[in-house]
Amino acid sequence: MNSSTSNTFFFPAGISGFWSKKDTPPPILETSLFQEKCEEVKTIGYELIAIHFAENKRQSYHSALLQKNEEQIVVFCNKYYPIVAFTQPNALLSANDLIQFEPPSVYVAHEMLAAYFNQAPFQVIPSEILRLEVDADNPETTSVVHLLYDVEFAEFAFWEPRSMGDVVFNNWG
Repeated sequence: MNSSTSNTFFFPAGISGFWSKKDTPPPILETSLFQEKCEEVKTIGYELIAIHFAENKRQSYHSALLQKNEEQIVVFCNKYYPIVAFTQPNALLSANDLIQFEPPSVYVAHEMLAAYFNQAPFQVIPSEILRLEVDADNPETTSVVHLLYDVEFAEFAFWEPRSMGDVVFNNWG
């Protein structure tokens, strides 16, 4: 991976869903922004099959199931910041399946959807960043997370995220 890619993307404080009383809580993304963006995918030939909003504190993401012909893409959106990523399910999902669909260990780059979602206020995290292994000794990883709150690092010790994707899209708490 090009190290300049990760050096240009920094996770904002609180993105994992954790902060202490002394920290400024992260903003909470208005769900209507994500819903409107997902409903408008028809302009690029996709159909919104289902959308699921995080309903509890432990889930740090919203998700949407999009389909174009036989191709399905799940869009994950952090519930605090308008940051999105994509994955392709291994099998076709129904609208009901989306509720149980967990963030993957493999995120995919999708040029068309990235161009569509990479408009204010949304930002697409490059899949290569999400696939980075969480490693305190790796300068690439540490540069991406250097803005996080101390309590977030403490939670990493407990939850043991495998990849940077686990930090942004998780069911911790």
